[in-house]
Amino acid sequence: MLPMRVLLIMAFIFIKSLGKGKTFLVGTSILIAAFVARIFAGSNVNLQIGISILLGFGQGLASSVLLGIVADTVEYGLWKTGVRVTGSAYAVSTFAAKISNGLSVAIVG
Repeated sequence: MLPMRVLLIMAFIFIKSLGKGKTFLVGTSILIAAFVARIFAGSNVNLQIGISILLGFGQGLASSVLLGIVADTVEYGLWKTGVRVTGSAYAVSTFAAKISNGLSVAIVG
């Protein structure tokens, strides 16, 4: 959790240089690479700790821009259609997150 919180605080540096979309892609790429590395790490405790730190970095980058991307989508919709659907957009994204969390727990369980 500590690397994630540090990167959440420092995320503005990445967002300024890369933009929101590329920052999200870099964060999710780090997450995917770390999850794949965790599969091959086996029971090596030191390697698992290092991978957990890497996971924190990826999660910090990805989660720092997620709600900003939803806000950009709302603004784009307002620009294209003239209708602001802020509440609906955030409700749908929250609903999708809850459903995906529930399904992932059910699949593992």
